[in-house]
Amino acid sequence: VSPSKGSTVASTAEPKGPIFAIGDVHGCATELRILLKQLPITPDSTVVFLGDYIDRGPDSRGAVELVLELKERCHVVALR
Repeated sequence: VSPSKGSTVASTAEPKGPIFAIGDVHGCATELRILLKQLPITPDSTVVFLGDYIDRGPDSRGAVELVLELKERCHVVALR
């Protein structure tokens, strides 16, 4: 079965840079922005998002936009 367009497929290749895991953003875009600024993210980094991106927080749209923008800076794995 081939992946659907726009989906992220896990690779079996070893990551070259650091791996960061972020869980349960819950629509807290401001807090996510602060956290991302503190991480030493490089183009070889992989950021894995676990848990909920939206719900509960004040800015679900902003949180999702940050995740999408991060894809321009490094490897992003956004688990559903």
